[in-house]
Amino acid sequence: MADKVADFDVDLFVIGGGSGGVRAARIAAGHGARVVIAEEYRMGGTCVIRGCVPKKTVRDRLACPSRDR
Repeated sequence: MADKVADFDVDLFVIGGGSGGVRAARIAAGHGARVVIAEEYRMGGTCVIRGCVPKKTVRDRLACPSRDR
């Protein structure tokens, strides 16, 4: 049993693959930590997938349509 536990031994287990979780995981991994992220649905979180970022993109394109060309 001890061998199986060692296969999954990590320094940081992040719950949620949103902006904050991914950022925390990347910083920890950059310092040499072994990191696992658990995400139920899609990486990115609400803000990136259907919240702040998409709304700002649509708003900016409507404000300045010449950017699309």
